[in-house]
Amino acid sequence: MLVIPKDSYVSLDDADNYHRLRNSFEQWQALTEEQKQRRLVSASDFLDHHYYFSGEKADLTQPRAFPRDKSGQIPPNICKAVCELALQADLNQNSAQKMSSVKVGPVSVSYDDQSGVERQANRFEYVRSLLSDYLDTKSSFGQVRLQRG
Repeated sequence: MLVIPKDSYVSLDDADNYHRLRNSFEQWQALTEEQKQRRLVSASDFLDHHYYFSGEKADLTQPRAFPRDKSGQIPPNICKAVCELALQADLNQNSAQKMSSVKVGPVSVSYDDQSGVERQANRFEYVRSLLSDYLDTKSSFGQVRLQRG
């Protein structure tokens, strides 16, 4: 059983309801309950570690970036972003390098299937748009904060 927000920003029931209304329903339903819970935890971890949010934690000792105020509520778009990220099987893994061509002697073969990459990039674009109201405008996904001393 997930502890909200300590383990995940989203409960299993809320994630099931989210996907039930979307095209992702079949993909989500194919997972076991344990797989879903692990993905929700990984998605929450990914959000906390790859995005910089404006403001401060409600309690500086809390393990997650949200809640950001004393109400203790997790904003709906944060929950939606977790549900979207939870669809990614290898979210916290480095992606394997893909070959685009092979040449052996006079024979060469070129291939490059970018469809999976494009789907993932589009999903992350959507996640970023869901998070846009909460992101620190000085930082963003894929960038590093730089301090000069």
